[in-house]
Amino acid sequence: MAGGYDSGKQSHDDLRKIRQGLERHPMVASAEGIPPGGYEQVRAELDSNYIEGGSGSSSLTVSWFSGVAPGDRPEFSFHYVDDTQEVGLHHHPNEHVDGWGHVQKRHADDTSYRYVPYTFGSLEPERVVWEVLSFLNDQ
Repeated sequence: MAGGYDSGKQSHDDLRKIRQGLERHPMVASAEGIPPGGYEQVRAELDSNYIEGGSGSSSLTVSWFSGVAPGDRPEFSFHYVDDTQEVGLHHHPNEHVDGWGHVQKRHADDTSYRYVPYTFGSLEPERVVWEVLSFLNDQ
């Protein structure tokens, strides 16, 4: 913890904001931080009626690391799963695409992901929540 910055606490605080943003979104039935005392992930159950082509139960798992130092780019993933597909929106280095942002998709009958570069409009936790859910709704 250099200079008073605690990356674990900052990541927890950002995940708490993400959970709160998810709870306010009409696509989300419930959201919880895991573990309760110091979030490492947020898991949400979604209303499949909002996802075009979605089937059965659907969930979104969010991981977020705020960075080692203040001002670092966050590394995160929003991973959507239902009975027919998996869609991940990610912001971290990946050998399959140039840049940090990308979408990875796989249908239930596929054995591998397809990767497409993606540019996030914001890196603020609450804004990313709404951007990701809008993206999923548009799919």
